[in-house]
Amino acid sequence: MVWSVTWIHMNRLGYSTCLQFEADKKKAIALSKKHSIEPQLEAILERFSNKHLIIIDGYAAPAEGHIDVIEYCMFWRSKDRANRRLCVVSSMASRGKSRVTEDVLNNIKEHFVESWSLGDYKSAVENEQFYANISHNLDASNNSHSIQQIPSELVESKLYFAGGSSRFMFDFNTEYVIDLINLSISAVTDVMPYLSNTIGDRSDHVINRLFSCYIDQYTGRRKPFIISEYAATCLAIKEGPSLINRLSAAIRNYRNPSIDGWLLEMWFFASLLKGGVKIYHRNDNHTEVWPESTDIQMIDSSRIPFIPNFPVWFRPIKWNQGGYDAVCFDKPQNRILFVQVTRGDTHSFKIEYFYNLLKAVSESQSSFEIKQLDIAFLVDKEKLQHFRISSVSGEGLLACFPGWTQGTEKEKVKILGISME
Repeated sequence: MVWSVTWIHMNRLGYSTCLQFEADKKKAIALSKKHSIEPQLEAILERFSNKHLIIIDGYAAPAEGHIDVIEYCMFWRSKDRANRRLCVVSSMASRGKSRVTEDVLNNIKEHFVESWSLGDYKSAVENEQFYANISHNLDASNNSHSIQQIPSELVESKLYFAGGSSRFMFDFNTEYVIDLINLSISAVTDVMPYLSNTIGDRSDHVINRLFSCYIDQYTGRRKPFIISEYAATCLAIKEGPSLINRLSAAIRNYRNPSIDGWLLEMWFFASLLKGGVKIYHRNDNHTEVWPESTDIQMIDSSRIPFIPNFPVWFRPIKWNQGGYDAVCFDKPQNRILFVQVTRGDTHSFKIEYFYNLLKAVSESQSSFEIKQLDIAFLVDKEKLQHFRISSVSGEGLLACFPGWTQGTEKEKVKILGISME
């Protein structure tokens, strides 16, 4: 026998959209907040005599009307358990205080869905119809001017900001995602209790915006972590190097190299605002300290901000694998320094991304003469001697800058070390 399906989408303001699927027919029904929900649900559910599945999507316990819908649907299911099913989809951290006995009596089972991975996103955008509907929000690429947009590459770029949140990836543009994450960070005093599960249910700001959760493949336990690399870096800037030390201890058993790789970048930005960054040189025992900065701003190559007459650091609002993580404009010294932080043994050097920003600056009102252009790859001190640049693209684009002769770019890059000590 064919199952009929009723899908009810809830929002924070109450119940709203309802779609019913029966055989090859689809029907849309509006649920009104002006009237009691029970007679409305009874009218649309009781007309089915065959097998019937209800999916309630977006359930949030404190939201207006949500509990009323759940209670009625539970009652509806109890009248014919053999032919009726109920599925509740929720992004809440937990169902609240569950009662095991009631769950057994009502045959309630919980299925945990992990936060999204890069592989999940890439699989989703392979669907052409789906991609057409959400492509306008995959706008984090630093190469967005390119005529040929490759969906998997756009997803990789947005991952830096969206992390494990499919909402961040597909529903919102990058600028809005950044605003939401920044708002959440300003509302959180200490993330560690959330990561160690020593705090109760989280506030709306935190649960939906600042944390992801995955299943540890070795222990089978749920492992919460910061939603994205962008969010983690912002927290590091806010809290300083001490947060990275605590995070490092907390994730010691995560066995996740990508999360481990975030820590070095977090350490760089946190140190830059808290005492400066100690730099190790490759071919000798020489060290130096890059001086502390008072602020780290965001920069978009399509909207170059005012560049003051003193050294100032920026992070790119557009992001790409192979690009840069930070740039320092030093007007008094007529110098620009790009920084790429990596924990890998190798890294590509995509000159086009550096050139795009340099070109945008030269065409802006903040333009200034560049007499010295430096590009540095900051790597883990332990990997300093054997790190290498794997590939170079865009050769010749920097030839107009002193010393950057075409074909010699790889040798011009400075390989420097940092240590989380």
